[in-house]
Amino acid sequence: RAAVDQVSEQIGQASSAIEQMTGRARQVNDALQQMTNIVEQSASGAANVSAATQEQMASVEEIASSSTSLGQMADEMRAMCVSEEKDAFFEKEGLSNDVWESTFGIKWFASLPIA
Repeated sequence: RAAVDQVSEQIGQASSAIEQMTGRARQVNDALQQMTNIVEQSASGAANVSAATQEQMASVEEIASSSTSLGQMADEMRAMCVSEEKDAFFEKEGLSNDVWESTFGIKWFASLPIA
């Protein structure tokens, strides 16, 4: 009878140890699941930041392109205005465009208002 009691006690201890191990395994599993969720959320956040950064870069490139175009348009408009002023001056002075390099051209240039 003592041997049966001893075996019964050992089975009870083994069962208790198995229950503790099962509980700890569940805790480890839960912790791993939480870590997986955190990693997935981090990856999603990184992807969102990356997408937003790409959108901002595209916007900056568009702004730079627009600025370049506006600068070119301003240069063209300035050249047109200068050309019209030169033509008006030459017409007023009764000159032709072939004297542009002459002193009259210098006189016209000197007559331009300083901006």
